[in-house]
Amino acid sequence: MLPGLYDVSWFDERGNPLAIEVWQDPEGRALTLRRAGPGLSNDIDEVLLIFNASSQNLAFTPPAPHLEWNMLLDSAEPDAPERPLVGSEIEVAAHSIVVLLAQPTGDADWQAVWMAGAHQGPRIHSDGAAARSRHDGSA
Repeated sequence: MLPGLYDVSWFDERGNPLAIEVWQDPEGRALTLRRAGPGLSNDIDEVLLIFNASSQNLAFTPPAPHLEWNMLLDSAEPDAPERPLVGSEIEVAAHSIVVLLAQPTGDADWQAVWMAGAHQGPRIHSDGAAARSRHDGSA
């Protein structure tokens, strides 16, 4: 697991943490949920749920850190097989959801994790235990 990540985080379509203004925008139609935690096999999984409720196709960028993502589901193509995400963006069809999965291993890109706002709130540690992180990043 990548120490310092929230167990649940929300991002815009550019991979930036959602600001309060974005949450309060009644016209907002695009967001990404990242869930990091133990998967079915007790390995740490990171799942991205990408929501496009707009009437247009949108390009989404997964949030930092950059991982090897596999597309599990695209509601616009429900019969498509599981496949790796190629490139740094994914096009999500209008009124659809995409689910991506990564199983991170090795060292984290600490600067990218820190810049993504992972130094605040509950964190997942390598032993799978969640802890409350203070604003200064300590557990």
